Amino acid sequence: MKYRPQRGGFSQSMAEVHHVDGLSDLAKYLGVQQDDIQIVRYGTRPDVRNGWHTHTVLVANQCVGFTDGAL
Repeated sequence: MKYRPQRGGFSQSMAEVHHVDGLSDLAKYLGVQQDDIQIVRYGTRPDVRNGWHTHTVLVANQCVGFTDGAL
């Protein structure tokens, strides 16, 4: 999966894309516990800018980034 952090703009966010191997790897990358992460589908269509079926990554109900699919 691909993860991009929440940034001020799309290009800044895409410049920091990081590959993760599932939820446990994402938790380790973010420095949080797996149980602290919530993944929520964002929209119903692929993002035309990158083709991702974008999902929002929430930690403590705050958006910290996005994935290119469900984990």
